[in-house]
Amino acid sequence: LLLFAGAKSKKFQNFIVDKVVYLLSKTPLINDYESTCFRIQNYFSEFREQMNVLQKNKKALLQTVLCNVVKLTIIYSTPFFSCLALGIKVPVTLFVQFLGLASIINLINTFLPIPGASGGSEGCYMIFLFWINTWYDHIYRCE
Repeated sequence: LLLFAGAKSKKFQNFIVDKVVYLLSKTPLINDYESTCFRIQNYFSEFREQMNVLQKNKKALLQTVLCNVVKLTIIYSTPFFSCLALGIKVPVTLFVQFLGLASIINLINTFLPIPGASGGSEGCYMIFLFWINTWYDHIYRCE
């Protein structure tokens, strides 16, 4: 949403660059204010150009959306199929939950790029799979 607002509104883009980046430059998060401003402005302008191309070509927009949906479904379904490959009996009805949780774990890993983040992802997957296995055992042993 912020990308679309930034791409469509030059005022919003200037606000992000001038105010937010300036405030962040006062912290250790941003070392070089000028280069960061340039990169963000460049990113918004490239995004604006590509968005204009896609708005003019609805077929390309639909193909792009469809390709991304297929790609992300394949990527985020990996834990589900990994469970099946490891012999963990996971019902197909949990496929959507697997997609959602895998996407949340990936989102956290993307926006919190800390050292050892891959280990954090592995830990999240371990907790997630333990929870699924415990839940599955509890439901089917009670019947």
